[in-house]
Amino acid sequence: MSDLGEWPAGLYKELLRHCPFLIAVYAFVGSSKLPPATDGENEGYADLVLSQLRHLVDQSGRWSSALTLKRMVLGGMRQEEGRTAPSRVRASCLRDGWHGGLTSETIMRQMSSWVHQKTGWIPSVRPDPSLRHHTLLCLVSYQETFMLLSLEDGEGHPHASIPMEQRPFLVSGTDRRVRLRPSTAHLMVRLALEQKRGRQGEGLVWLDPFCGIGTILLEAATVDRKGRMIGVDSDAACIDAFAANIQAAKDRQTTGDAHLSCYVGNALALSSTLPPSTPHVDMVVTDLPFHHRTTLTPLATTDTTTAAASWEALMDGALGEMMRVVHDDGVIVMLGPPRMAKWLTKVMRRARGNCQLRRPRTHAAPLPSHRTRADSLLRAASIVFNASWREAVFFAAFAGLWKGLTFLTVLFKAPTVQPAEPAPRREAEG
Repeated sequence: MSDLGEWPAGLYKELLRHCPFLIAVYAFVGSSKLPPATDGENEGYADLVLSQLRHLVDQSGRWSSALTLKRMVLGGMRQEEGRTAPSRVRASCLRDGWHGGLTSETIMRQMSSWVHQKTGWIPSVRPDPSLRHHTLLCLVSYQETFMLLSLEDGEGHPHASIPMEQRPFLVSGTDRRVRLRPSTAHLMVRLALEQKRGRQGEGLVWLDPFCGIGTILLEAATVDRKGRMIGVDSDAACIDAFAANIQAAKDRQTTGDAHLSCYVGNALALSSTLPPSTPHVDMVVTDLPFHHRTTLTPLATTDTTTAAASWEALMDGALGEMMRVVHDDGVIVMLGPPRMAKWLTKVMRRARGNCQLRRPRTHAAPLPSHRTRADSLLRAASIVFNASWREAVFFAAFAGLWKGLTFLTVLFKAPTVQPAEPAPRREAEG
């Protein structure tokens, strides 16, 4: 984080202007370790977490450096002549794990109060555009806490359309604890479109072979409002929830003229699952399954989504089907676990010239430290996602904060020299 202080003035605005997948940049204020806790077994653990957070607020050295950095990257903070009102502060919290019954709302209220006592900043739910304001982000994981100060200038940025919270009209339809955030799904869609520059308004065909309740495709419909979105999942309950979400999105007119459909099917047999009228797709965007709760050991046969013997075997089969149904020069965007790097390395060796793994294309090249970090983990290109929160996307400079990383990988299908024999497809009746 110390190298952030070497960023030139105005770089933040340039990043926001040129990086379609970047939400925000934060200055590091402080971090603190937490002892391991087990749900329901640590009396007083909530007080311990709060005391650690209070310590982060009270430490003085980081505040001055964070504010100095904010002034520098913004090219000077806005000053209003004759205005004596204090700055406003908005606290937000992303929390993962059990913390003695603490909720994110409780942490945000306490943070706002502590910061007001220390700095005199007035807590505010919504920033007043006529005043300077600061946004604090508190990250609380299982064994660590972080405090960050937003480098945004309070006037918003061009990516305000990115959903930063769950869409309240959607239903989950499952009891799964880990769900893809609309903000992450939206950025996956934006990143996929960036690779298809020049075709964004033509109405593309999108596929999510592990669609769940349809979060990714619903976000795709808000961006490509004339596209066709196809979701496939072997869990009938998820497909029912997706169908309900499609209707809810249509009722709220968030999807434009996009056509959304969903099918109960197997990701290992996409060729026979897709409708005969759409045997090929332009985009495959998906959140790979199981990686939140399994390792590379064989999966239990009770998993309803697949009968594959292992995560790698499932991914090999699913990727093969994705490559089979996507158009030449198509784009595949996959969100997966850190071990995806090892798996993709094997895939690339087998695929040879049939596909290419590239650094996601942007107008602004990443800084050398970002590039070194990504390439050292995967000898190709990835945008580093936060593995724990799945709420916001942090630029690669923040990769060093996390023990585990999740990769958003863009895979391009390149035309083969000798086209393989096409797989048999279901013919349309009549």
